[in-house]
Amino acid sequence: MRKFELEAEIINNIVPRESGIYFIHADFQFPRLKGKTDILYIGTSKSNLRKRLGTFIRGFKMIDKLLKRYDWEEAIKKFQGSRKATPRSWRLSRQLKRQLYFTYEICEDCRTRENELLYEFEKKHFELPPLNHAN
Repeated sequence: MRKFELEAEIINNIVPRESGIYFIHADFQFPRLKGKTDILYIGTSKSNLRKRLGTFIRGFKMIDKLLKRYDWEEAIKKFQGSRKATPRSWRLSRQLKRQLYFTYEICEDCRTRENELLYEFEKKHFELPPLNHAN
């Protein structure tokens, strides 16, 4: 699967309004219990992938979770001190000098496919992607 930058214009021009599975990727590999990965999240949209991926641009709260989970204190301080009126994910990725990416696939039975992918990920790394953990 080809990776695309997680940006509103790209999402609106490329992603279809169909059901499917999506992955959110970091631009770096990070350790898991076994191995490394760049996958932060595996999710599903039952009706509109474009709309679902767009929610990551508007009010992106999952990055806050990731930063806190990995205890990147300096990044959190910078993020919390920022008062600019730009989308959160863009501000944060810019401050961290990091880019977020997404991939997707169209499917009929999205919930089953998502469960298969999460199972494969957990089997390979002995844990789920960091943002798929239940709180």
